[in-house]
Amino acid sequence: MFQDYYKEEGFAFILLIVGQIHHYVAKAVRELRNNTISNHDALLMARRLKLSLRNNIWNLHNTRKKELDILNNLRFIPKMCIKVNA
Repeated sequence: MFQDYYKEEGFAFILLIVGQIHHYVAKAVRELRNNTISNHDALLMARRLKLSLRNNIWNLHNTRKKELDILNNLRFIPKMCIKVNA
């Protein structure tokens, strides 16, 4: 139903980026060599991380050590605290 060339190109670009993200997540999960974790599980773990901004500092909340260890093995290492230069 796309009739606008630019909408089609934008949608194709979004699909390209989604495909690349999926590829890298799947590759990292395979390298874990853990049959109990799927790509979906890894993305849900990352999604559950909550950030809050207080006094120009982003703080990471709602973290479980087990999930942080898994994300660390996936080479995604979130910082617990990030100062924002205002």
